[in-house]
Amino acid sequence: MEALGALTAGIAHDFNNLLTGILGFTELALAQLESEHGDRDETVLHLHQVLTLSQRARDLVRQLLLLGRPEESTERTCALNALVKDFAAFLRRTIPESIQIELDLAPEAITIEANPIHVQQVLLNLILNARDAMPQGGRLRIHTERVWPETFRALIRTRVQHRPYVRLSVSDTGAGITPDILPRIFDPFFTTKGTGTGLGLSIVREIVHSYGGWIEVESEPGQGTSFHIFWPIVEEPTARASTDAEEQIPAGGGETLLLVEDDPTILRLGQSLLERLGYRVLIAHDGREAIEVYARHREEVRLVLLDVVLPEISGAHVLEELRRINPQVRILAMTGYGSKDQLTDFPWEATDGWLLKPYDLQSLARALRQCLDREKESPHCR
Repeated sequence: MEALGALTAGIAHDFNNLLTGILGFTELALAQLESEHGDRDETVLHLHQVLTLSQRARDLVRQLLLLGRPEESTERTCALNALVKDFAAFLRRTIPESIQIELDLAPEAITIEANPIHVQQVLLNLILNARDAMPQGGRLRIHTERVWPETFRALIRTRVQHRPYVRLSVSDTGAGITPDILPRIFDPFFTTKGTGTGLGLSIVREIVHSYGGWIEVESEPGQGTSFHIFWPIVEEPTARASTDAEEQIPAGGGETLLLVEDDPTILRLGQSLLERLGYRVLIAHDGREAIEVYARHREEVRLVLLDVVLPEISGAHVLEELRRINPQVRILAMTGYGSKDQLTDFPWEATDGWLLKPYDLQSLARALRQCLDREKESPHCR
């Protein structure tokens, strides 16, 4: 939480910049559409800018929420170089201009066995430590390279698997660490800063060890410090298959879905996206209408997209009533909250999946097909 708190100062500034761009490009697009001499290509360009800025705003919110609640992310692989680039830009707001950030990344794509949020936590702690070591400015360097066990020191080689690893290095040109302190830096609650809990590097080590990796440290007083993290690499065929799957947007096959959403704008958007994907869509504006519509069309509806927070009749009660009508009904829960823990009274275990808002066409399509395509295998799509 100490490291997360260091991000807050620049967040409002960045978010306001994103909103300024979204509002401005939207107004320009509307002006083009309303003008008799509007340029269609320019309108499309403005709308693409709106989409890009909106995605950046969504990712910013999710990064903050997941850094506070890493248990909500279940991903087990991470495209390391892409993450380092994005996260370094994300952390730029916490680094003084007197510190130069230098990225020296391996030319080839590298996928590691790790939850991306845990990798972000490791980077966050190491980068902020490097920042604190250079109060007068300096250079922060992040380096990645593929390495093999044969190149490791003999002491290390006895503890690793025979497989490729990546060495992720975070180096600074700061004050360095004295020899008497160096052996203690990973001890829980040990700190030389005078503030904080002293848990940052201890957590970093635990995360890295949990994935079968380890950390080496080089430091010389007055010359700076380098942290070298060794992480197992995922075999390339697995990484490529994952990338190919992400690029495709699975279409519907005319299945009938029931969309339950009390916000008129989100309801209209959801209906349009679902129809564009090739589904037939029934809609309900609240829980009571959802129960009535499903009761009339239960033989047709293959999946219910249920907003968790609804007025009058709660999403939990709607789910219970739908299950009473048809115990085999498939339900994809949707929420604008960043964590399921914030809605403790909703029976998440009784759903067939959940989808975070804001969602885009691709994430919506994947969530739907994940449920519908497994229908023949089991009554639930988990």
